[in-house]
Amino acid sequence: GILGFLLMQVCYIVGFLRMGAAAGIRRRWPAAVGYLGIWLAVNLGLGGQFGDLRIRVLVYSAAICTMAAFAAGVGARVGWGAALFLISDMFIAFGQADIDFALRSAIIMPTYLAGQYLIATGWAQRTDPGVRVPV
Repeated sequence: GILGFLLMQVCYIVGFLRMGAAAGIRRRWPAAVGYLGIWLAVNLGLGGQFGDLRIRVLVYSAAICTMAAFAAGVGARVGWGAALFLISDMFIAFGQADIDFALRSAIIMPTYLAGQYLIATGWAQRTDPGVRVPV
């Protein structure tokens, strides 16, 4: 499972770079710094609780945080979508670290679906400005 999602993050990163995310993130550098902070906090704070998955989580979380940073460089809609995708995966990570709380499981799919919707529609608008996207 994690390998498939890692490949998804790599595809998103390549796509975002082709849309000019590298130049965009220079203007939105605080987002990149924020995602680096999230990556450090999750891996330093929870790393020991992932057991055998620790290295996989380290690599995957680096990929999704990189994807989210580049998404912010693409534009607001794509950036918010990536942020929601990251939140969804963080709630999954909490479960893997045996941290559970009310509604944790219920938050995962709505944030994932909303994130994917915003990424896809933002991508479509970015590549074809004539595309009409329902709110």
